[in-house]
Amino acid sequence: MQCPSCSAALSDDAAFCPSCGWKVAGDPIDRAAHNLLRVSREVLDSGLRLAGKTAKAIEPAVDETVKEFKE
Repeated sequence: MQCPSCSAALSDDAAFCPSCGWKVAGDPIDRAAHNLLRVSREVLDSGLRLAGKTAKAIEPAVDETVKEFKE
């Protein structure tokens, strides 16, 4: 058997992929809910990291603009 998420080889009795954590056993609705939650967390984490990097990148320009408005 192969993981549908990362293509890692799985044992026939695997409940989760040992490589990526994808749920591969159990009720289809339960699997879908678990995997959707997992992916949603990954997307949220990525978005928050990107927002943090963007904020740091534009901080000098924002500070300079605020300084100019105060003068």
